[in-house]
Amino acid sequence: MYTSSTIALATLEMLAHLDSTGPLTAYRVIEVTIPERLVSAVESTTLPSNWRHYPAPAELRVIGDTWLDAQHTAVLKVPSALVAVEYNYLISPQHPDFSLITRGKPVPFSVDPRLR
Repeated sequence: MYTSSTIALATLEMLAHLDSTGPLTAYRVIEVTIPERLVSAVESTTLPSNWRHYPAPAELRVIGDTWLDAQHTAVLKVPSALVAVEYNYLISPQHPDFSLITRGKPVPFSVDPRLR
């Protein structure tokens, strides 16, 4: 699961990866609460120099795959390539501690049409 630290960052991430030009009205926001002990972090200083390039360099996938395989934590905090001082969170539903992450109810969310 790919999540963001804020709704604004999640919106930017979605728009950056969206191929459609249709209306952006059928979305939901779900608040997630993650116990800090379930999180490991990747610092931007440890990433390859081209980590913000598009398409993403293969080394980033290796970092994510290694984290998934190791199963040390249920969540990986990574810097956003779009806003490098903000963070996205990768959540592993297969991790044994996944059930400790609480999720709120989905809330309707639409993107301001000026962003299209």
